[in-house]
Amino acid sequence: MKLLKPPWVNHGKSSSKNATKNPISAIDFHPKGKKFATGGKGEDSGRVAIWNVQPMINSKCESDENIPKLLCQMDNHLANVNCVRWSHSGDYLASAGDDKLVMIWQLSQYGGGTVFGSSQATTESWRCKATLLGHEGDILDITWAPNDARLASASIDNDIIVWDMRSSKPEILKKLKGHTGLVKGVSFDPIGKYLASQSEDKSLRIWRTSDWKEEKAITEPFLECSGTTPVLRLDWSPEGQTLISAHAINGGGPTAQIIDRDGWKLQRDLVGHRKAVTCVRFSSCLYQKKSNVNNGKRIIGNTCAIGSKDLCISVWQNFLKRPLVVLRDLFTEPVLDLSWDYTGRRLLACSWDGTVAFMEFDKKEVGETLSATEKNSFFKRVYGSSYASDQPVRVIRENPLVPSIPMVVENDATPLQSADQSKLAPEPINEVQLVTPTSSQPLMPIGKQVESRMADGRRRITPMFIPPPSSLSLDATHATTITSDQITFTSSAQPSSQIVVERLEEGVDDDFEKQKSEKKTSAPLPEHFDVIKRPRMTAVQSTPKKSQGALSVNFQGAGGGRIKLPILEAKRMYSSSVEQNGILLNIEANNEAMTSGRDSLHKLICSRGSTKSWEQVFSSRILALECNNQVICVGTEDGSFHMFSVEGCRKFPPIVTSGISCLQVLRHFVFLLTSNGRVNVWNMSTSISTCRNVSVEDILKGSSVEIVNCSLTVNGMPVISLRDGNTYAYSQPIESWVLLAALEDPVTKSCDVQIPAFSAKEKKEYSLSSTFSSSLRPRSTVRCSTEVQTACTQSYLEHQVCASLVIESPGEYRAWLLALVKHLTTTAMEHRLRSICRDLLGPMYKSPAWSPEILGLSKHSLLKEILVIILPQVRLQRLYTEFAEQLRLGSDQK
Repeated sequence: MKLLKPPWVNHGKSSSKNATKNPISAIDFHPKGKKFATGGKGEDSGRVAIWNVQPMINSKCESDENIPKLLCQMDNHLANVNCVRWSHSGDYLASAGDDKLVMIWQLSQYGGGTVFGSSQATTESWRCKATLLGHEGDILDITWAPNDARLASASIDNDIIVWDMRSSKPEILKKLKGHTGLVKGVSFDPIGKYLASQSEDKSLRIWRTSDWKEEKAITEPFLECSGTTPVLRLDWSPEGQTLISAHAINGGGPTAQIIDRDGWKLQRDLVGHRKAVTCVRFSSCLYQKKSNVNNGKRIIGNTCAIGSKDLCISVWQNFLKRPLVVLRDLFTEPVLDLSWDYTGRRLLACSWDGTVAFMEFDKKEVGETLSATEKNSFFKRVYGSSYASDQPVRVIRENPLVPSIPMVVENDATPLQSADQSKLAPEPINEVQLVTPTSSQPLMPIGKQVESRMADGRRRITPMFIPPPSSLSLDATHATTITSDQITFTSSAQPSSQIVVERLEEGVDDDFEKQKSEKKTSAPLPEHFDVIKRPRMTAVQSTPKKSQGALSVNFQGAGGGRIKLPILEAKRMYSSSVEQNGILLNIEANNEAMTSGRDSLHKLICSRGSTKSWEQVFSSRILALECNNQVICVGTEDGSFHMFSVEGCRKFPPIVTSGISCLQVLRHFVFLLTSNGRVNVWNMSTSISTCRNVSVEDILKGSSVEIVNCSLTVNGMPVISLRDGNTYAYSQPIESWVLLAALEDPVTKSCDVQIPAFSAKEKKEYSLSSTFSSSLRPRSTVRCSTEVQTACTQSYLEHQVCASLVIESPGEYRAWLLALVKHLTTTAMEHRLRSICRDLLGPMYKSPAWSPEILGLSKHSLLKEILVIILPQVRLQRLYTEFAEQLRLGSDQK
């Protein structure tokens, strides 16, 4: 294997070795393999660069100054470029970034020139053919459909937009809504039937391309995920039978979840990375390797690469039990993107540290790749004769042997009819035996596997070699210099009658499970990556697990006045990351990390890249880890609460509580809800408590109450949402809980409100828009008279204006105030409008009792906006003239 990190591939001011290294967020090989594109940050804008591959392949070309390295550089994006993807034809390049734009690039007929503002020459010129506008937030990932007729983009506005790329002016074909968190990865099925997306809301969703409806929402592998990753790039295998996700958790350790297309089964993981998986990329090739039996026939499989926050890259083949290769410490920051070339032997990777790695494998290491004819025949064997690689829009039926409902063709062509059964017989391909991963040809397991019994009774099963039905097996002597263990994992429905299990009852230590046992245990197993086929395991539980993280409230005592909330659940590991002064810090908390005599100790570690900065040790298990660039908070099982600075200095001695039920950190505010129903908020910039032991008893009504969300506003006000749809905030000035939203309130149900439009950034900052969006109803949900609806709408809008004032949200206050004025203008309620205008106009003389601003907004500026709304109404012309004149006179006096 050849490994290279070309210093001339960078996003600095020049391509020299000493150039500054701005982050590179994305990388992609051109389909023809002669060039590749990178996307990331430039000097003062987003940057897309196109590079020549030849200098990386041949060292002579690298030293030859006449062979260009940088082919083209485009700095048209206004902010960091998060993703670049070539179309399958190679004619177009799509780029997307933090400026909410997708740009489509096309090679210009005019030659190269020089990079703007530099003397560096380029040999190609790419122009922006189209700019796609539609997202309200940063775009993190894009993907082309197999026929290039569609393009999908994923954004932090929680939406996925599918673009119709068949016209000269691409348009929005469909906006997919369903995720409730930032969508960080999207990938088209190579057959064109499905689109997969992964989000920070701990779910992976499969969408049908026939009607753009949700096929399946998968949440189980992601429920225990903690911390955040920059991207969640998932990918399909080239034959479309397997989908591998980013960042999943099994047994407290990071994994890449394998999802079978047949029934979307979750039975296997790729484990071994120490931190969250950020990106997965399959090679588009299918590989074949010789067998030592059956007259030298061959078996076929695929290859994928995985990148992680642990700075490692692992390459997997479904022939092998363990990775083909694991590359450690290639980068100093997380791996963000990967790309294979058309040969299936070259791999590119990029990182936030601004560098790129190039890997080239030998045929003996990865195997030979199938030709285009062999690959098409393989697809026909899997999907039937309805598959055609030369179709303008590739649409096939997945199980041709079983009659099914025809699928709607994307270009509105006639739906596919039932396939002729006589034409579905598989054809031999140059004496190559094809092992298809379909349920019609289940693989029969033989041999044995090893089962390791953990100290707490849990099992860890390491599967051994499982050949196909024809008893194909690889040559036992065949091995690369990297590994000789091999396995296939192409079937999820395998009988277990022939498996011999070796049971190891002693405890096992590995990267993610370090169990305490009073018995004498054997030495730890060596560090390794494995394909694990086992039932999913939950984290260690200290209390019964609640659905969706809800806190059920128990009232104790005869009078029901004593509150008892469940404490948080302990997990094996917690991870998070913060950025300080442009440096990414990785924060990890590990339970049972070490022992002292017979006692277990638990560790909090802060590291910069692969270098450990500091650590703290605890005697009680860690239940919660919350942090930002100002404070790191840890809650432990004994009810203690610890606060540290980012430099590792302890802020206070451990704060003693009855037990920790919820912990949140926002800016310099820390929120804590204890098991006895007490809320505390600290302002770490002043080291003062702003909310001290406030009981939640006043807002908990009824026999069965559940707290579903606890959060903070940007001003440090605690907010609690209940299962019944009510949301409350504690106002320190009046020392009382106030009702912010009531989902099931008759007034809310009866109102007819046009919700103000907020940008993605505003939704993230504004409390009412982000935390309580479910309670903002755009239209009435009950039948009522127009008179009742008008009255309820005004009451609801008045409430929203007041709530915005209480939580001190200026953007929402302005939006809801203007919404109220529009409603009052429509109903011609002059008396109420006059009152609002009078309060904003203020006295004509200076008065210390009147402030010209409200929540930092100019009252006179608000009044001008209101008068613009009033102006078109003929019935309100006298009101408009009166206050417009007074506003003008007040301005003249100033």
